[in-house]
This record gives sequence, C-alpha cells and structure tokens, in this order.
Amino acid sequence: MKTEVKPPDQLPKSRPARFKLVRRAGLVGLGLLLAVVGLVVFRSFNQTNYNLTEPEKIAPGATVAGKTLAGTAHTPAEMLAQGAVFMDGIQSLHLNWQIRQGKLNVGQAEIKAASADLLQPDRFKAQVKVQILFASFELPVIGVGNEQFQRDELGNWHRSKPEETINLSGLIDKQIGVGSTMLKLQNPQYIGLETIDGLPVYHLQGVAGAASVAGLTANRLGQREATIEVWLDQSHTGQVDQFSIKELGGSGPTPAANSLAWWVFRFTAFNQPITIDKPKAS
Repeated sequence: MKTEVKPPDQLPKSRPARFKLVRRAGLVGLGLLLAVVGLVVFRSFNQTNYNLTEPEKIAPGATVAGKTLAGTAHTPAEMLAQGAVFMDGIQSLHLNWQIRQGKLNVGQAEIKAASADLLQPDRFKAQVKVQILFASFELPVIGVGNEQFQRDELGNWHRSKPEETINLSGLIDKQIGVGSTMLKLQNPQYIGLETIDGLPVYHLQGVAGAASVAGLTANRLGQREATIEVWLDQSHTGQVDQFSIKELGGSGPTPAANSLAWWVFRFTAFNQPITIDKPKAS
C-alpha cells in the first residue's frame, strides 16, 4: 500500500506562535472584561441610594403642608449669617454628596458620590461610590483626625494613602467649613421660595473666592471662584438643608463647561447620636 506524499506547498500549515499568543491574549482579555462586567452587575444590588430630589420653585402665598408660605423680611446676608450660626452649633449630621459635573480623582479611583455621617470635631464614616475603569462600586471609609481608613472586599481595614484621602469632616469645621464659607460670600442674593422633599426652604446664593473653596474642599477644588448655593429651612432656625459648589469659568481661556466642578450636598439628621471609632487596620 502506497503512502501518498504531498509536496511541501500542499501540506497544512501550522499557525505561527504569534497567532496563538494573540488568540490566547484575546481570550484572557475577554475573561477580564467579563469579570469586570460581572463585578458591575453584582455591585448593582443593595447599593446606597445617592439620588437627591431637585428643589422645586414655589410662589409666596402658596400652601405647603397646610401652611401658607411668605417671603422673608431679612436681607440675604442676615439669612446666611443665621445659617452660619446653625452650622457652627452642629455636633453631627448626615450628608449625601453628589458630583454632578467635573471629575474628582482620588488615587486611581474617580469619586461619584458619597453618603456619610459627620461628627465634630474631625470624624466621619462614609460609603463612597467610586469608579475604576469599567467597575463602579462602594468603598467604606472612616476618617479620624488626620487618619483615614478604607475597607477591602474581605472586610479588612487598611490605612489610606495620602493621595487617597477625602476630608469630609472639613465641611463642619468652624474655621473652613460650610458656616465659615457662608459668612464670606460676595454679592449674596435671595433667589426665592422652593421645596425640597416637600419641605419649604429659602434659596440663596453668593460667590466664594478661590481660597475659601480650597479650604472647604481640602484643596480638591480652589483654582477658581465658585457660586455657592444655600437652601435654608423655612423654620427660621437657620437650618442648612442643602449646599452646593459650582465652579466659575474665571478669566483666561474658557474651560469646557462639563469640566467645571459642580458638587451638591444634602444635610439631614442633625445632632443625632453617632459613634465613630478608629478601626483596627492591618
């Protein structure tokens, strides 16, 4: 029985090693992508709700919760001063923070939002929504004084690197926080009556200098002036229900509109008992 011997040009050609490596790398890359997608889908369950209700404008004389609302006889500066006094007297509060515009990169992660308890003088406990590449997830963070800690997936706490820190407790600092910033606003204006979550509030705004913005945000912002908007509860206690920072374009080349920072903070649960302890870090 004869064995057919084919000429060399008719023999099946083996795939070069380079093709095998490329194919293998492609499969590995696909596996990583699927893992990331799986992480994102898994993380989509049981997440903190970071959404904030938009304030709604109302006219003086309107009735809200059975109460007829009137405007205010106080000047905008007087109202802001009352809000500053209220913030200076706060021992604790809960905040929801949304970054609606611009990017805030801390280490290798981009912060999107946070939900946190703040305790005087310098403690906070937060769930921070971050994004790394395609993955979006929540990161537990605790700050005590000048130290900050973050918890990994296994429940272990680690000391944050300097470039990974966020100073949320600075918002209630008596020297650089929300209250101090309200007292320094230029051109304070009364915008009008609005409601937040059905509760009547006074809407005010003014302009903060770059130095004030830098102090308030632990130097994460502060290259530009910013419009500060404040929503005070209509109870005349000076209670600050919402506070926002919106960077202004300033002089020089006009930056892209979506690159200017716009941060919004909703404050609730004032002076509730809170315990924030320093975790045991590995």
